[in-house]
Amino acid sequence: MKSSPTFGRRDFLKALGLGALAFEASGCVGGGSALPPSQANAFDKQAHPNIVFILADDMGYGDIRVLAPETCKFPTPALDGMVAQGMTFTEAHSGSAVCTPTRYGILTGRYAWRSRLKRGVLLGFDRALIEDGRSTVASMLKAQGYTTACIGKWHLGMDMPTTDGKPANAKNVNWKGRIRRSPIANGFDSYFGISASLDMPPFIWIRDDRFVGTCTTQKRWGRKGPAEASFEAVDVLPRLGAEAEKFILAQKESRKPFFLTSR
Repeated sequence: MKSSPTFGRRDFLKALGLGALAFEASGCVGGGSALPPSQANAFDKQAHPNIVFILADDMGYGDIRVLAPETCKFPTPALDGMVAQGMTFTEAHSGSAVCTPTRYGILTGRYAWRSRLKRGVLLGFDRALIEDGRSTVASMLKAQGYTTACIGKWHLGMDMPTTDGKPANAKNVNWKGRIRRSPIANGFDSYFGISASLDMPPFIWIRDDRFVGTCTTQKRWGRKGPAEASFEAVDVLPRLGAEAEKFILAQKESRKPFFLTSR
């Protein structure tokens, strides 16, 4: 296992913040580059702003310097800049204290206990939790002309292809098959990330509805399971930060507003 690099969760958030601020500085916040007059009303900058939604597990209110200047132990200039240029809420509530139900609620607008999940979280091989045909924030925005992307851990289940037609497990996944009910089946134009938490196999990247490579070995980060040979836990945060920044900057030439959720 590689030694831990200096890039951590706060560096990941900083990278996203800098990417968003750089995009705004370029004059493209609010709906991409200038539209032809015939499309100006369709994608008005105020009516269709670009949206970057960052969901950070275990991040406290006091982890942003501008929100808690007397107690925050480190500088957060990029996030402070986003606060200064936007709206800040000082009271928040969640439908759950853990990952899967929180993500379900944010994307669908429903309490997670209305789904089949009544407690706890899903694991890496679990089937999709979001019901077929269920509207999500991404599908709603996509219908309004947004380009939609999800980057990070999904942790809402996917229907992985298997070699025996049975539910996916550590031994029967067809790594070359197409994943059903992945993020792109829930309103996202593109996806890059991992199926669940970093301590949950399979340890392999997923792009859209395909695995990136095949799991040919076993590794352990908390739990042991199938892994793609080059996949390392220490690479995950910097890779996700780079993918998010790449997506944001790629929208500079687009005539469409975008929605990016990085989780």
